[in-house]
Amino acid sequence: MRGLLGGSAFDVYLQVEKWIRKAIKGNRKAQAELYQYCFRFLMPVCNRYKINERDALTVLNTSFMKILDSKRVFSNENEFVHWAKRVTINTLIDDYRKTQRRKKIEFSAALNDWDIDRKTFNEAESKLSVEELLNMVKHLPEPTRTIFNLFAVDGYQHREISEKLEIPEGTSKWHLFKARKILREQIEATLYYELIEGHG
Repeated sequence: MRGLLGGSAFDVYLQVEKWIRKAIKGNRKAQAELYQYCFRFLMPVCNRYKINERDALTVLNTSFMKILDSKRVFSNENEFVHWAKRVTINTLIDDYRKTQRRKKIEFSAALNDWDIDRKTFNEAESKLSVEELLNMVKHLPEPTRTIFNLFAVDGYQHREISEKLEIPEGTSKWHLFKARKILREQIEATLYYELIEGHG
């Protein structure tokens, strides 16, 4: 098994561990190297939740400071990467909660009646590129985008989302339903226009 830096997973882990130990002691070079290492797998996570790169970078930088402050020790590279992603997702959740408290969005109690099971999108989805699909997700309304990412991409259940975002489970289900509806419509429209252009 080869690590993210090209060597064996064990070699890479030793390198990461060395960076962490030096970085938490304030070594600027080690902090810069560890940041570049983390950037490659944390920035895509932030970009899924944030509509512009500046906001995504702000969350990544906050997450990186939490990683440095934790002073945790890991047994392998994968464990570190998984943990760093969780730190970043939790930072994104905290940022979302602050934003929503400011906006004070209220939803009807009727949302609790929604019951949505986990289903895959229409088969048409497979005909689009990953970039096209990610771009569609990125332009969902913020609450809907956040809940879709947590549920469909990062594997959280509605109960967990409800607790983390401090919303009713029904609200989480409603936003997932809304996300799938919007994405399905966008997918169908994109495929329709591609079909028209192909016959033009």
